[in-house]
Amino acid sequence: MPFLAGALRDGDHEVRCKAIEAIGRIDATGHAALILGCLQDPSRQVQQSAAEALWLPGGAVTPPEALAFLCAPDADAQVKASLAKSLTRHGDPAVIPHLIDALATTQADARAGLVEALREQPDPRAMAPLLGLLSDDDGVRSEAALALAAIGDDKAVAPLASRLEREPSPDVRRRVVWALSFFTPGKVLPLLTGSFGDSDPHVRQQAVQALAEICDVAELRAPLSALPKRLDDVRQALEEAIEALECDATLGERGRSRRVSIGTVHYA
Repeated sequence: MPFLAGALRDGDHEVRCKAIEAIGRIDATGHAALILGCLQDPSRQVQQSAAEALWLPGGAVTPPEALAFLCAPDADAQVKASLAKSLTRHGDPAVIPHLIDALATTQADARAGLVEALREQPDPRAMAPLLGLLSDDDGVRSEAALALAAIGDDKAVAPLASRLEREPSPDVRRRVVWALSFFTPGKVLPLLTGSFGDSDPHVRQQAVQALAEICDVAELRAPLSALPKRLDDVRQALEEAIEALECDATLGERGRSRRVSIGTVHYA
């Protein structure tokens, strides 16, 4: 380890990056302070390596210098995003207010990364700012929808439904549809079946996949008879989902638990 610590002072930034990566692989939690100090390196690449390698031990108090970096106006957006994700690994609830404060950054990439971190460590305190981000840039809106799903408060259903109705981006609509499927089924089923008529085929497929996660066979069969002919792709996707559920039931492999997590967004 002394050799690697010495390499952090090497004049070549690539050597410093390799040293950080090696320290992280050997004992990231035991050398968190050493890695954290590299956030002050003049090289953005070294900062990025440090942000990705940082791994605090479970239950640890988050170092103030890490929290300060999140809110530093001149810090690199990608480094901020990577650091935010790393800071959720040790489950310190005290980090949440700082992640929320850091959302004030003008860098959209950093906001998206911070929101992704809030998805990884869902906390009701983040709900109001996340709702506000549903009108942000495309990437931020997408992550905000998924982070709200991770919190799981049904009060988010109406704002997400409103976002879905006026959302111009098919990619964002896909994520909103997926996010809606993590709330109380009775509150979201009409929104998901309503997405069968979306102009984008990928959104329609996402709606079927979302329904397949929260519905039983009878509930999936219900909308089939009302589908117009122009939605043959939806009909086929529903029939395939029904077949898969029936097969799972025959094999005894499926209860009411979901098969995929919030961060897994399917694409047709």
